[in-house]
Amino acid sequence: MGFLTKKDLKELTGYSSNNKAIQVLTRQGIGFVTDVNGNIRTTWEAVNAVLIGNTPAALPDFDALNR
Repeated sequence: MGFLTKKDLKELTGYSSNNKAIQVLTRQGIGFVTDVNGNIRTTWEAVNAVLIGNTPAALPDFDALNR
């Protein structure tokens, strides 16, 4: 499992800003985490899963039950 570098993230999202890159990753459905410094950590497997349409089904919106 290989993590994307900052250069990879910029090439993938088009942004060097973490906030903008996070918006793109979220919109594209690419899973990621941030470390204590706010740096994005994601894997090539997460990117490729979205590219080939092999992502897990979305979970139901359980918060809707409380509305």
